[in-house]
Formats: sequence, C-alpha cells, structure tokens
Amino acid sequence: MFAFNDYRHCVLFALLLTAGMMMPDSAAGSGIKVSPGSFCIQDAPMGSRQDLGIDLVIYNAGDEPETYILNTVAPENAADIGLKGYRPIPDAAWFEFKETQVAVAPQSSGKVRMYLHIPDEERYYNQHWMVYVAVMPKPRSGQMFTAAVKPNYLIETPAAESLPPCGDFGVAPSIVTIKAPVNGRKHKGTFVIYNNDAVSHHYKITSYVPRTSSNKQDICISPGYERIAKSDWVRVTGETKIRPMAKKRIKFSFVIPEGQVCRDSGWESVIMIEADDGTSDFVRVRFVPEAL
Repeated sequence: MFAFNDYRHCVLFALLLTAGMMMPDSAAGSGIKVSPGSFCIQDAPMGSRQDLGIDLVIYNAGDEPETYILNTVAPENAADIGLKGYRPIPDAAWFEFKETQVAVAPQSSGKVRMYLHIPDEERYYNQHWMVYVAVMPKPRSGQMFTAAVKPNYLIETPAAESLPPCGDFGVAPSIVTIKAPVNGRKHKGTFVIYNNDAVSHHYKITSYVPRTSSNKQDICISPGYERIAKSDWVRVTGETKIRPMAKKRIKFSFVIPEGQVCRDSGWESVIMIEADDGTSDFVRVRFVPEAL
C-alpha cells in the first residue's frame, strides 16, 4: 500500500483486482485485471467536478482485443458493503470517468481518468461512502456469458462541526483532533450522533483499532499518522439510545501511556458506532504533538 497526496485530498491504494477474485472460477481465465482494486479518498473535494489525478488501469491478459464497459454502482445496503463504517454513496453518478468504454489490445493495458463531483451541501459533510465500479468486456455476438470485476472505492468528505448529516444516522464532526496531548494524562473529547430516522435506535460505541495485516478490507489509517497500539487508550460509552429525529453528544477520554513515542505526524484512533439496524459509522480521533 502506498499514499498519494496533494493539496485537496489523500488517496490510499490497495490491491490489483482480477476477474477471478470477484467471479466464479470460470471467470478466472478471462484475463481481466484492474488497478487500483481499492482506494480511499479523504477530505474529498466538493462543489465542482474534480480530476482525482488517478487513472483506472485495465489489463487485457487475453489473446484478443477487448472493449471494456465501465459502470458506477452504489451498494444496495450495508450488508452489500461488507465493511463497517461505510455506507452506499447517495448517487453513483457522482463518481465519473472520462470515457465509459476503453479499447485494449491483447496483452496490453488501457487507462481512463477518474473524476468526482459531490454537491456542496451541508448534509454531505462528515460522510463515509463506498461506490463500486463494474468493469466488463463488451459482449461479442453470440456470447452468452462474460466476466466482470467490481473494485470498490471509498470516499470520505470533509469533517465539519454541528452539521446534521444525510442518511438515517451519522456523526459530526467525523474527525476530532486533540492537540498537544501529554503522555499519562487523561484528555477528553466529544462528537455528536444524529438519529435522522423516524424510530428510536440503539447504538453500540467502541474504540476500534483497524487490522494491520489481513486479507480483509478495513478502515485505513490516514497517511502521516500512526495507529494507536491498543484500543483501551480510548474509553467511550459502550451503548446509547437516541429518540427519533434527535441527537446526542458522546463524550470520550483517552490516555497515551507513559513512554509512548509517536514516530509519525501523530496518532490516529477510530471510534466505531454501530446501529441496531446493521448500519455503522465512525469518527477518526487524531492526537497531534504540540510541535506540529
């Protein structure tokens, strides 16, 4: 994994995705590969169509030329995502390509630039979304089946205080920054959970440390930050109930143990919020030394 940074956002790349990873075994011989197979855009630009500075690269490992069709798709629900903390993008059309078809010669690759256009509306701040990109060869005459790959891309919009988010529930701000923490001393912070649904919900709230080595996708730690060593550095209320169309401020505390030295720009932790309907969201908590 490596990081891409510019003044607008940072992108974390992951694996190279093949047709065999997303389809039955019969698809493995189709020769489709795409890169990046997954990435995360943080502090995503809003209000205008933005060139992400990234190309989707499609590899044709077959012996025939292919034309690949690209479609953006929003996951149907939280179960379709399979990654805690993220929800379907409200409109998959916000994630765009310069062209929706790419011709690739045999044993070669083609690329297409990616763009993002999120409306600059208050409800779209503090969001964590997933969008799929379906990549498949254009069917030939008489062809009954064709393989496809479906990489997922994660989008995190800018954090903002006191802005009720879209969706049935959400958090604000999505990032809490604690400056100049002192080792061994208890510090405190807060964020707000919004229940925008017409019924009450129970929420489970936990300190969460994303996996560092796993074949399963997980929340990534922001570039320039080091994940906390143990989840118990952060203490937070375990459960709460929120009435319909209401909100609740959640308090948390943290202690960085004596002797701990950050080797990066700061530490980052995740507080996970899971609703009783299966949806989830999270807050990034950043601990930034005084010198930064």
